[in-house]
Amino acid sequence: MSGKIRMGFMLFACLAISAAAWAETRGVEIQPVNTETNGFEKNGSGGGLTWITEPVSGTDAETVTTVDSNSDNLWRARRFGAEKTVTSSKKVTNLDNIGVLESKTGTGGTEDAPAVKTTVTFSQAGVYTLFFRYGDGRSSTERYDIQYAVNDGDFQEIHLDYDEATEGDSVDGSVYIFVAGFEIWEKFIGSFEVNAGDSITIIADDIIQDGPGSGDRSVYAGLRVTGANLDLDPPSMGLEVDIVNADTTGLEKAGADGAGNTWTSETVGVSDADGLTTVDSGTDNKWRPRRFGAGPTALHGLLLTNRTDFGVLESKIGDGTEDAPPVHTALTFAKAGTYTLYLRYGTGRGSANERYDIQYSFDGSTWYITRLNYDEALEGDAWDGAEYISLAGFEIWERNIGTFDVAAGGTIDVYVDDVIQDGPNTNDRSVYAGLRVTGGGLGGGQVVDAIGYEVDPLNGSSAFLRDGGDGKGTTWRTFSPIDEFEEPIGTDDRFDSFWWGRRDTIEAGPLGIKTRFSSIGLIESGGPPDEDAYPIRSEITLAEAGTYDVWLRYANGLAADNRYDIQYSLNDGDPVVLRLVAEEGATKSADGSILQHFYGATRSRELWEKKIGTVTVTAGETIAVQIDDVEQDGPNADDRTAYAGLRVVNANASSSIGAWELF
Repeated sequence: MSGKIRMGFMLFACLAISAAAWAETRGVEIQPVNTETNGFEKNGSGGGLTWITEPVSGTDAETVTTVDSNSDNLWRARRFGAEKTVTSSKKVTNLDNIGVLESKTGTGGTEDAPAVKTTVTFSQAGVYTLFFRYGDGRSSTERYDIQYAVNDGDFQEIHLDYDEATEGDSVDGSVYIFVAGFEIWEKFIGSFEVNAGDSITIIADDIIQDGPGSGDRSVYAGLRVTGANLDLDPPSMGLEVDIVNADTTGLEKAGADGAGNTWTSETVGVSDADGLTTVDSGTDNKWRPRRFGAGPTALHGLLLTNRTDFGVLESKIGDGTEDAPPVHTALTFAKAGTYTLYLRYGTGRGSANERYDIQYSFDGSTWYITRLNYDEALEGDAWDGAEYISLAGFEIWERNIGTFDVAAGGTIDVYVDDVIQDGPNTNDRSVYAGLRVTGGGLGGGQVVDAIGYEVDPLNGSSAFLRDGGDGKGTTWRTFSPIDEFEEPIGTDDRFDSFWWGRRDTIEAGPLGIKTRFSSIGLIESGGPPDEDAYPIRSEITLAEAGTYDVWLRYANGLAADNRYDIQYSLNDGDPVVLRLVAEEGATKSADGSILQHFYGATRSRELWEKKIGTVTVTAGETIAVQIDDVEQDGPNADDRTAYAGLRVVNANASSSIGAWELF
């Protein structure tokens, strides 16, 4: 089958990982219903936007009601404060509840509520992206059609079939985000370049149904607006200040981010020599600098950091006498803005009676103690608002300790100190893991995601996925140039010349989690030369111009004599055969492949990825990747080619635009 080329993928929208990192990705959320659920949320503002929601014609009283009627030709205003649950990882919201307008169009197709409009005015020029939110029922017999128009444009109808995956993307680009009485979905409706003071109007209207279903409805759930010029925190993790230098011998004394922001750290009252040590002592009144180069890793997939390692200062306070000096960090900002400060600290993983108290101050005299009990959920939030973010020798947590208005050239001072314990446990410690700062003045607000677009060769089961998009303008298609409609996925048959599609869970490998998938699709061709599966091809058309790194994901077996060769071609270049040669237990191969995950409940495969190229594209330009199995020359019947997809990431992601990452 040397002439066949085919590739199958599933591409997910790039959503940031953590609550702190989602500020700009979530953007500004506009509700159609007020908190009392008795009418429109008429006026609002946020992020440099102002908006008003009102009837297209008529009055509020002629448009909105609280009565559940299917014949009054009015919208019913409803708010689901207590009912919102997140059943998807795509929780694209900052809201604790959500309000919707509901038109019960079902019985006889008679309800026809008036159109409503939301006019959004922008205080800053820029490019903004709008998403339309709507509700869908949870019955396969009900229809939840709705229509919208932008400015004076034609109405566009939306209909979501119930049998589409409730936690995946719809074929029309809609993304499921959570349940609030209804399933709440949102659909990308356009990116718009505006001048300061310009407005965009979105009109929503119900659709009269012609079916007999009495439960049919139109449900309008509001809008979401994103854009680099929103007055919100940058979407990155923010400014990450590492407190220990790369050699673990002392404080990371000073640094700058190249944009005019600077910082310094020092021990208070003593020199470094008198305040720091490399000895694990509980009686020398010094901090022990430590760096965990193999971490951090996340225990639950939410890695709230851009870092690949972590430095901490550790004071072994267990015998009640250790008293290390305070450490002072001064952060000076080039731009005026509102900045939020997070304290990072460590806790142990030993017994529940270990104490890891630490204290902080903004003036060196008034101190605040933070204490996290070991028996609090490892992967949840602490009672004091601390969030678990990673594992790096210790459990690393961070806590929001304040928001500050800073003038250009202004400084935030932070003092951190150990806390002398009065308990008998000799393992008690204070562990200081640095700071994180977010704020609109840190960077340009460009959304740069270190995970990027993830491409999976299968859909939610084991079937081949042909085409789709991320809802923001990026699209992809998968096909065979020989026969575009031929299905390349078969069964676990070693001689059928088809790929075998499998989906199973993954878990983090030794370098952490570089994916948003909790499961991943794997397609295998078993045992060439007996099997020669179809080559497959994917063409990904990027909505945004830029330079992108392309990573190939593939699997390797665990037996030393197995061969898992794979071949690929980028943008129709010469085919390259990839053969992993790595010592047992290694996390990196000499060819640049990196071990990222383990596959399957029995960890039957190692999942590796290798950067296969860097491509610069204009907006609307396409990146093409094709892969094929490789004929093996060994006698092992378990030899395979196992393909696990792609990762396409902005090449600037490693620089964390809008963030400091200081070493």
